[in-house]
Amino acid sequence: MRGGRYSVDFAVHVALQKYGFHLPLARQERMFQREGLVVDSQTLWDQLNALAHHLQPSYEALPAVVFSSPLPDSAQSLRGHREAGTR
Repeated sequence: MRGGRYSVDFAVHVALQKYGFHLPLARQERMFQREGLVVDSQTLWDQLNALAHHLQPSYEALPAVVFSSPLPDSAQSLRGHREAGTR
């Protein structure tokens, strides 16, 4: 993050471990300490918060992109089946 001690890559790693692999921040803290990185769970939370702020513009722009795009092939295929009366 801009001006921070840790990189965006580190914050993404913490987020993936927490939300993708369901590892609590306290467990991540212990894992990092075993590897020699002294970081507490509050710092990990701060990284998640900074990452959320970093990604906010993308999050806000996403609906405009999604709703202005044509339907994906699978949705078009499903619509075609419904119009034909089949499932």
